Amino acid sequence: MTVPNRQVRRTRARVLEAAHRLLAQEGPDAVTHLRVAEAADVARATVYRHWPDRIDLLVDLLESGASPPVFGAPPGEDARAQLITALGRASDNFEGELGRDAVGGLPTELVPHFFRSLSDSLGAAIHVSVSGENTHHMVESTVKGIALGIQNTG
Repeated sequence: MTVPNRQVRRTRARVLEAAHRLLAQEGPDAVTHLRVAEAADVARATVYRHWPDRIDLLVDLLESGASPPVFGAPPGEDARAQLITALGRASDNFEGELGRDAVGGLPTELVPHFFRSLSDSLGAAIHVSVSGENTHHMVESTVKGIALGIQNTG
């Protein structure tokens, strides 16, 4: 990995500072390549060169220390989860290893797909982190927990 030269580091810092200002003043929808380039007084191509995707720019912004309350996510949540919360987009994040191939007749490889489909159907951000020794209990408690969460929002 090459270390960026001083001018590149300064430019990246200026762009991130401009992005942070836009985020704090107007929210995540304001953090676009064009708006950030204008606020940082750099060419839009410069922003694209460093961050080809807006999501990459927002993740770098989060990782550079943007305040989680600005994003509406609790401190300590990872950058991807903060970004999902901030954008209010349907997305899923399933973390955990299910030790068996199936629970009852359900192949455990379908469990993350279930949450992805549920997230898409609801237009919701669903974050699941599961751990334990008993795969049956892990799947059961996760599904029940999400179901209770959905029930309590209605």
